[in-house]
Amino acid sequence: MAVMAGKEMGPAMAGKKQEMLWIISELPQLQEQGVISPEAGARLQEHYQKKLDALAEPQKIFPLILGLIGVLMVAAGIVLFVNHNWDMLDKPWRIAVAALPLVIGAGISYFTIGWNRGQLWREASAVLTATGAATLIALLSQIYQQNGAFQDYMFLVLLLSLPLIYCFNSIALAFLYAGFLFALEESGEIRPLLLVAGLLPYLLYHLIKRTPWLVPCRYLALPVIIFTGAVWGGSEGIRYLYAFVLCSLLIAAGLTVAENQEGRWRNPWLIPAFLVLIVLSAVNSFFWSSQVWIWIGSSGIIYWVVLAGCLIGNLVLVARCRQERLLRLLPLIPVVIMLAGAGLWLMNRDRCTDGFDIFWSLYMVVAGVICLWRGWETRRMLIFNGGSGMLLVCGVCRFFDAEMPILFRSAGFILLGLGVVLANIFFIRKNTRGGRA
Repeated sequence: MAVMAGKEMGPAMAGKKQEMLWIISELPQLQEQGVISPEAGARLQEHYQKKLDALAEPQKIFPLILGLIGVLMVAAGIVLFVNHNWDMLDKPWRIAVAALPLVIGAGISYFTIGWNRGQLWREASAVLTATGAATLIALLSQIYQQNGAFQDYMFLVLLLSLPLIYCFNSIALAFLYAGFLFALEESGEIRPLLLVAGLLPYLLYHLIKRTPWLVPCRYLALPVIIFTGAVWGGSEGIRYLYAFVLCSLLIAAGLTVAENQEGRWRNPWLIPAFLVLIVLSAVNSFFWSSQVWIWIGSSGIIYWVVLAGCLIGNLVLVARCRQERLLRLLPLIPVVIMLAGAGLWLMNRDRCTDGFDIFWSLYMVVAGVICLWRGWETRRMLIFNGGSGMLLVCGVCRFFDAEMPILFRSAGFILLGLGVVLANIFFIRKNTRGGRA
């Protein structure tokens, strides 16, 4: 009985540290009373200890954030001081001053590694050393009058920062790295590909191994994915494909997190990706053009390689999941249809399929109904509301597009709004009667 209670409580308490600690503290007593075997106790201990290790403790995070802000302020102060007194220094002194932030960062890094200091020291070492390298490169370029492109400078700085992320396991530098990637958006295809590929092992390791940086890396994945779509979007048609493939990837991963019953703030993928899916479908239902077939069919090989990689990763995620595969595959339906349309265009370039905007309306209706059905069956309000939202947006779009009097449109808006409100009330009552909130 105690084992069954523990199994029922476990998922509900996955995000609550004190309750998990209580379960762990009860395990020895349960083993002594013979309620569970030592092997089962060891497995439960390992299971909950991993969940505890994955929790980010506020008392550790806030000092870390404040410490990093302090480090950045110190670095900014040094830069301002050097800038104010720059013209008064000779060239040797300028070179020495330019190298000073890097020397300080290297010294702190040596102290951190040699004396095995904590994470705050590691974050400070990584950020200071990277800032020192960026300062040295910039000032040397100014001293020797080497006027290069900003994209070249940022590529070199990020390339030098990449080993520091791994050496110090620095999540702060990883976020800075991902943010400054957007400075290379217009610098071609190969260099951004190298920088994103360099960060991927760091991201995948923390996501797969569920380390203490699990949740920050979930947020870190968002700018990396957005940057990937922005750089390798290619023509407009390929951007449509990327958007739907990446949405499907995030929805599949977000559903997995939701099925583990983690808190909503620990799941930054599901809701944003589903909202983007609704917006893309609604926009396409208004502005779809047969020109997209030409854009897709005439895109370069590198875009197809990156797209294929994202698509394979998506299918691997779907294949590994045993629940809600249909929901995970829904965003891929437009990808299949668009690829089929591009193939038809390649076979017969004189004819392009028109009227494809009707597909988007049908797709929103079908996807909305499926989400409503799965949300109702599994009593998951998030999925149920997602289906309601998709049907509501589809109805609003068609009312704007339809040629009918304003009174009919206003009545339709009222009915749609009431339908959504009543459906939520009915859904909540059903869950309450069924014992699930």
